[in-house]
Amino acid sequence: MLRDALSWNPFYCVECNGEVLPKRIGLTAELAESVSSWRAIHSSLYRLWLASGDYEDWAREQLLDPQGQVNEDAFEILEQVNELPGVTFYYWFFRDVENDDEPATHCPKCSEALWDYGERFFGKCDYCMILI
Repeated sequence: MLRDALSWNPFYCVECNGEVLPKRIGLTAELAESVSSWRAIHSSLYRLWLASGDYEDWAREQLLDPQGQVNEDAFEILEQVNELPGVTFYYWFFRDVENDDEPATHCPKCSEALWDYGERFFGKCDYCMILI
């Protein structure tokens, strides 16, 4: 999955939650640059939200907006990564669990009902390739 976990690497295995090294995916130099840029921006927004200061609400809005730039960039990266042979990635979409007691039931992008991801605690949308 593509996600920001406050690490330099934004690729993780959905099953074990372990890091997947970008070189194992076979990224082109251009795609690696796009991923790096996205991760830096997403991480900045996430850290502003975590800081709980003046920027918290603004950063939260950016992270939750499926049509916001940081998420649009993630969807574009996801599309390119999923074109690589033998690769299937989802995007771990931001969710403010501190302010949202109910589990997510619908995809933030297409509004379709989320499906259970096996016995995991999150849902997925196979249309948009989102985990939440």
